[in-house]
Amino acid sequence: MIDVLKQIQDERNGSKTCLFNGYLEDYINSMEEDNSLKTLFTQVLELNQDFRILVDYHFNLQIELISNQIIRYKDVTKIPSHQFNCPYFIYGIDANEETMGIIIDDKDSYHILKGIYYVLTETGAILEPMKNKVIVLHASQNPLLTIDKLIKDTSHIKYGGVQRSIDASIYQNLDLLKQQILLEALNLQADFRVNIVNHTHKANEIYKIVIQWFLLKKVLYVQTMMNRNYLEKECNNDIKVQRHHAKLNADDVTFIAYSELWRL
Repeated sequence: MIDVLKQIQDERNGSKTCLFNGYLEDYINSMEEDNSLKTLFTQVLELNQDFRILVDYHFNLQIELISNQIIRYKDVTKIPSHQFNCPYFIYGIDANEETMGIIIDDKDSYHILKGIYYVLTETGAILEPMKNKVIVLHASQNPLLTIDKLIKDTSHIKYGGVQRSIDASIYQNLDLLKQQILLEALNLQADFRVNIVNHTHKANEIYKIVIQWFLLKKVLYVQTMMNRNYLEKECNNDIKVQRHHAKLNADDVTFIAYSELWRL
C-alpha cells in the first residue's frame, strides 16, 4: 500500500492531484514558520523519521455506491470533479510492519474529517485496502499520545477501538452526535451567508460547503448504521428499519439549496 500511495504525483511534478506527497521531514522544511501545524508535525516526525505525508489530496466521490445514493443530497453531483479534499494524510509503517495512516487537520472539524475517512475507505476507494489501519485525529485532541501508541504497540492494537475511544470523548451516544452535526450544518449555513459577500469568485466556496454538508450527512448515516445498540433497541434487529432511520437522520442535516448558494 505504501508503494501505491508513493505513486501519487504532486504539484512539484506538475500534478493537481495534491500539493505535496513525500517525506514528512521534507514537507516540514517547506512549511511557513507561522503554520499552525508545524510544531505538531515536527513532534510527529520525532516519533517516526520515516513518516510520509499527503497534503491537500483531491479525490472524487463514488456517487454510484448505494450508500451514497441513499444519502439523498443531489447537489453533491453538481460540483466539478476532484473537489473533495483530504487536508493531511500521514502514512508509514507501524511496529507490526503494517501500513498505517492518519487523517489529521486543525481547521476542518472532527466530524468533517471522519466523513473524509468514510469516503476514502469505502468500496473501491484508494484507502479501502487499509481502512482498518487508518485513524482520524483532530489536532486539538492531543494526537501525539495516540500516534505514539499506534506506531509502537506490537500487540496488533485495533484501530477501530482507538477510534471509538476518541469518538466517546466527543459524543457519548448517537443522539448527541446528531445534535452536534445538525448544529454544525446550521453554523455552516450562517457563516456562508456572512462570508460569501466578501468573495468575488464564489465557485470554490460553494463547492466546499456542498461537500461539507455531504460529509456531515455521510457521518450521521454511517454512524447510525454501525450502531448495534440502536439496531437492537430502536430497530428490533431489523437492518432494513435501521437503514431507513439512517436515511432519515441524514435527511435531517439541513443545507442551502445549490441554486440559492449562487444567488447569495
